[in-house]
Amino acid sequence: MMTPAQAHELLSRHFRRGQIVSAPLQQAAFRVLAQDLVSPCDLPRFTSSAMDGYAIHTADISTLPGKLKVVGTIAAGEASSLSFCPGETIRIMTGAMLPESAAAVIPQEEVRRLDLRTIAIEQTVCKGENLRFQGEEVKTGTVVMQQGKQLLPGVLAHLASLGIFTVPVYTPPRILIIPTGNELVQEKKSLPPGKIFESSSFALCAALQEFNVNVQVLAPAADDREKMRNILEEALPRHDILLITGGVSDGAYDVVKEAAQACGVETVFWKVAQKPGKPLYVGKKNRTILFGFPGNPAASLLCLYEYVRPYIRYFLGFKNLFLHEEKAWLTRSLQNTSDRTLFLRAHAQKKSETLWVTPLPSQASHMMHSFIDANCLITLPPGTSLFKAEEEIPIRWLPLTSRGEIYAD
Repeated sequence: MMTPAQAHELLSRHFRRGQIVSAPLQQAAFRVLAQDLVSPCDLPRFTSSAMDGYAIHTADISTLPGKLKVVGTIAAGEASSLSFCPGETIRIMTGAMLPESAAAVIPQEEVRRLDLRTIAIEQTVCKGENLRFQGEEVKTGTVVMQQGKQLLPGVLAHLASLGIFTVPVYTPPRILIIPTGNELVQEKKSLPPGKIFESSSFALCAALQEFNVNVQVLAPAADDREKMRNILEEALPRHDILLITGGVSDGAYDVVKEAAQACGVETVFWKVAQKPGKPLYVGKKNRTILFGFPGNPAASLLCLYEYVRPYIRYFLGFKNLFLHEEKAWLTRSLQNTSDRTLFLRAHAQKKSETLWVTPLPSQASHMMHSFIDANCLITLPPGTSLFKAEEEIPIRWLPLTSRGEIYAD
């Protein structure tokens, strides 16, 4: 049976990007830039005042302190043609275009008004003071943002200030979730005997909201090979990613793998030496990838974090594909004596500037209660020697938790 590392390597051979499309800034937040952006202009576009104050003529820089005659006002947004001579000044507002012959601006709170037309300056003023120079932030023709960077809120404002209102991004994947199992029932007030509520799709949909993608969910499918084949025949050409929960083990009612192969799906791998999630099945047909998860909801969600999330992040253009790793100190001893990699749900918390991690109870693949407190995973390779309490161990933050931020680079 292959290891998780071997499964990741096989899956990576089938990674692909979404198509590149042009998106308006209003629809581009948190997406990834698909091509370099070149600035169409200088930023600032013109030299302007950084303060509400008075423009100082070049010839007056060397003569101050002194008195100056106020000959006009320039407000922000005005394309003023005002000019002035030595011994004169123009009142100017923050962001207003600097008039010709001006070499500096003195803030209004640093002058003394003698009358409506005269000010007194009682200090020296240096050339270039309180100015925003044309092109000091960005020059025309420079690469303002590189491919692979995430379009965060501040970035969108920066691009808008450059007059860039559409950006090249990757199309999000079309995702379909297919729960399977004769025992599954959708939301009802009561359950018939022997039935359980379908719950895996709720976790998967919520986890996928990290990417702001549109996810469709089918009603639970029966454990019937022909019915599953018909569902897949219709779904495969319409979606980029299929997520199927249940029906991938060796039981008499596990029909997903056979149905997929009957539709022409080629197996990428089946079964991974991991717990939970051993029966994980991955297949591909044309440009559609199919992930067959175990039916237990904890196993499905952990397989999504471990395998589907990296695939989607690559599809969307991200560089860092995997859960963010950090070191923490164990609150109790841990050991894996099995022949499978263990993914343990855990809670990490900083105390007195030290990050501590506690493995949680209820780790069975059908148990979801531990996710109430889980904000990270501990990964234990098979046959791991004993990790003692107060020993440092790697953890990986779950996304969208108290520390599991979304990392773009």
